Amino acid sequence: MKVIFDEVGAQTSNKYTKAELDEIIYSLDECGEVLRAKGIVENADGGWLEFDYVPGEGEVRETEAEATGMVAVIGTRLNKEKLNELFRLA
Repeated sequence: MKVIFDEVGAQTSNKYTKAELDEIIYSLDECGEVLRAKGIVENADGGWLEFDYVPGEGEVRETEAEATGMVAVIGTRLNKEKLNELFRLA
């Protein structure tokens, strides 16, 4: 059986709070079979936030400054429209 992975990835200048990223991570299960999500984005409260997600487990933490934010989601049968809406990428 051949498995084909979908991907949503983008650079972003959007700013997020830790609470917003926690809610996004909680909502990833509604976007298809997400196997992995990660990114570094600007914190709306100042600084930068890094997030990681695997099924059943997600984490958001403060990190060092980056030049630009980025978001990447990998899985199967991803709802790319919903993912773009969650991360405000479209």
